[in-house]
Formats: sequence, structure tokens, C-alpha cells
Amino acid sequence: MRLSTVEIDSFDPAAMDEAVKGASLSHVLLTPGRFRANLLTAEVGQQRLDYGIYNLPIHARGSMPTNHVTLGFILASGETTSLNGFQLDESSLVVLREDTALDYRVAPDTEWLAFQVTEESLERLGIDPSMLPKTPVSELSPLSGGLKKELKAAIAALQELESLPPTIVEPANFGKKVLASVMDGFHAVLELS
Repeated sequence: MRLSTVEIDSFDPAAMDEAVKGASLSHVLLTPGRFRANLLTAEVGQQRLDYGIYNLPIHARGSMPTNHVTLGFILASGETTSLNGFQLDESSLVVLREDTALDYRVAPDTEWLAFQVTEESLERLGIDPSMLPKTPVSELSPLSGGLKKELKAAIAALQELESLPPTIVEPANFGKKVLASVMDGFHAVLELS
């Protein structure tokens, strides 16, 4: 497992190029002020998890990775954000197919997560990629509480794994289990949506 964290203490679009691995995004700061961000990336095989939180609003535009489906979720946000013309809140699931255009206005203090999987990985879990929601944003109100809790626990575990000296016998195996639990959480939600 590859795991990395980045703390950004001033707005530098180049430093945010890898906010979502494999995406081609440009970032524009929407309000003046001291910009701060925390980013985390975890990769295991064909699965990638990207996580971020920004203190000021930004506008991200570009395209998503060409060889992965991206499942996204808002973990926390004080305000509604918008993605490709759809409003997002903490009960929204985002499904972006390979090479989808992205136009994302991120509200201040929004905590987001993007989980990238191949279509083959989805099929192995019994999810037919052609059955994914047709619109990029789906409402998950009755289901989002459990998924949100699972995703927050996964991020906390990965942050601890990155920041502390390894106290776990096999940190790579632990990381794989964390990402497997993320995939299981999305699987349960996709199956019921």
C-alpha cells in the first residue's frame, strides 16, 4: 500500500495537482485569505482513495481519471457545494465514470472523499457498472449515515497509519483492510440505490 499526506499552507494550484490521483484538474481560489488544505492519498493495487479538506472555497475544473470509476462522498460541509450543476450535501453519492468532465465548486471547510475503482473491481463485487446511477449525483438520505461513519473511520485509520510510527505488525495489510471496508460500504449503498 502506498500512503501519503500533504499539508498545504498557501494556495498553490500546482501543489493540488494530485488532489485526485490521475485526474487533470485546475483549481481556482474563490475568496481571498490564507488558504490551508489537508490531502491524503492511499493506493492498493487498482484502488485509490483521495481525501481532502480546504478552509476556503475553491473551483476545480477538468477531467477525471481515464481508467477508473470515481465514487465520491461529502463527509462534512457547512454549506451546499455543486458538482456539474448538481447540488451536493452530506447525503449525496457521486458516481463519475472514466474521463468525465468535472466542474466542482467546493464550499469552505468541505471534507470530501473520492474512491477510484476499476470496472473489473466493481464486477468482482457483483456490481454491474452499466447499472450505476446515470446522473453523477444520487441522493442517499436513508443510507448515508452508515456509509459516512464507515468512511470517516477509514480516513482516521489511514491518517493514524501515516502519522505514527507503525505499531501494527503489517501496516500494508491493515491499509488493504481499510480500503476493503470502504469498498464494502460503497457496495452496500450501490446495491440498494
